[in-house]
Amino acid sequence: MKVEDIHYSDGSVVRNPVIQIWNDLYEERSGFFRAFWCASPETETGSPVIGYCSFGGSYRTIRRVAWESKHLYPDAKIYRNGREIEFK
Repeated sequence: MKVEDIHYSDGSVVRNPVIQIWNDLYEERSGFFRAFWCASPETETGSPVIGYCSFGGSYRTIRRVAWESKHLYPDAKIYRNGREIEFK
């Protein structure tokens, strides 16, 4: 699926978004990770790729979150700590 621009209700737009994997701070247990749409690999804000009310999205390993994101959005670039994740 082609990565499309993200349009927010306040009128702002994120063009050519990337996915960053961060710690999931909303999970009741520590040690989980989640993918977020971001404007760049360096940004510190984003929107969840998979909503909090949807199945999936939060996993115990970075690799699992990356694979799910790649499965849903094969054209998206995926990052962790500013470094692109490579798939082999």
